[in-house]
Amino acid sequence: MHTQDYQNFKGAGFKAQLKAISDLFGERGLQKVLIASSVELRALAKKKLLDNEWVPDRLSGELLAKADQVLGKGDLSLIRKIGYMLAKDNLSGIYKAFIKLSSIEAILKRANLVWKKYYSHGYIDVIDKTPGHYIFEVANYQPYTSTCIGLLGWLDMFLEVYKLKGKATHTECKLRGGTRCIFELIWEVK
Repeated sequence: MHTQDYQNFKGAGFKAQLKAISDLFGERGLQKVLIASSVELRALAKKKLLDNEWVPDRLSGELLAKADQVLGKGDLSLIRKIGYMLAKDNLSGIYKAFIKLSSIEAILKRANLVWKKYYSHGYIDVIDKTPGHYIFEVANYQPYTSTCIGLLGWLDMFLEVYKLKGKATHTECKLRGGTRCIFELIWEVK
């Protein structure tokens, strides 16, 4: 079993997080977050990152946690909103066409491919699926609060894109004493 120390996050995702904070709160807001952050995070934020470059996942987690603490209410809702924005931003170009031509079920079936695009460790394992209901686990990954809450933002965006009434929940979390991280997405079937 690995530890968080070995987990990495793609540079494209980290840059998108910085952009989302700046889009929401301006450059001054982003600077407030960075001033309150570790020296290592500040240095990474200033670095010219390549999209496919791996960065320590813990710094991604720190960035979102600090943003919620400094610019949000400290209730993690800002992390979910940033996750939503990242998902929406990711739906550009060819992905946008794919989304329009597919269903939420097709997207959820490919969730592991999206995960692997951003994270060096872990995978998404669908545990149960029925019409309007998906339960999945993020496995072989040591979570950060920001990862779990940010993933809920991604799921919120999928519901919106497909104009579905529903909700995303994180029903079990390793960080809350659970043995695994389980997510549930429920929507009204038309």
